[in-house]
Amino acid sequence: AGGDDDDSAAPGVFVGDVSLSSPAAMSWFCASWDRVEGQLLIANSQGADLGELACLRSVSGDLRIAASSLETAALPALQELGGALVIAGNQLLQSVDFPGLTSAAALDISSNPQLQDLTGLAALETVVGDVELHSNGLLQHASLPALLTVGGLFKVQSNPALEVFRADALVSVGAEASVRFCVVLQELRLPSLETVGGMLRISSNPMLPEIALVELLSVGGGVYVGLNQGLSVVRMPILSLVDSLRISDNPSLPEIQLGGLTLVQQDF
Repeated sequence: AGGDDDDSAAPGVFVGDVSLSSPAAMSWFCASWDRVEGQLLIANSQGADLGELACLRSVSGDLRIAASSLETAALPALQELGGALVIAGNQLLQSVDFPGLTSAAALDISSNPQLQDLTGLAALETVVGDVELHSNGLLQHASLPALLTVGGLFKVQSNPALEVFRADALVSVGAEASVRFCVVLQELRLPSLETVGGMLRISSNPMLPEIALVELLSVGGGVYVGLNQGLSVVRMPILSLVDSLRISDNPSLPEIQLGGLTLVQQDF
């Protein structure tokens, strides 16, 4: 159920990649270790939760929970993650709970058809690389309240039940930021966002009434706002610099606030 452990490692540290697929395997792991110097894969897991893995404190590489039969993914002791957190393709998963996790190299939560909320990621502050949240069929309310910085792309896409998305503390996105194809989205809150390094796309959200990015100063790529049939206002009052700007096919839109815009480097 794992790689070769290095006897010279510090006590409690498993050196190597490890795969755990049953409560018995998790119990075996926690009998000797609480940290992984490598990657951890939880796949095809039998049982409704990760109770037998409650010892886990840190993983230096990626933590992947994929194609499992878990209903709850809770790791209450996990505080350090050097790689990506990937939670994908779990057909029964309803909730995640990582209360001590503050940073990750990347975050990918995708194709979990029963997942209902993200309250268990309330402590997450920094993602060095990409954040991807897509194709979670029952996800209605998603909030990342402590998230401050995303070093790579930020993608919220194709979550058909998503009504509310909030990242109230988010200040910067290093690459592209997009919110797309969320067909019942009614509230999008990014009130602290100041900079986007790449393209900003908010499109194909037919029930979204408002886009209010009141602290947004600069976008390194273009801005595209389109195909939001219920949109009634776009507020980016202090945005000053963009590569290009396209606002189109928003048939209910009577008001656009771009009073601070000074430079569009390419197409308007």
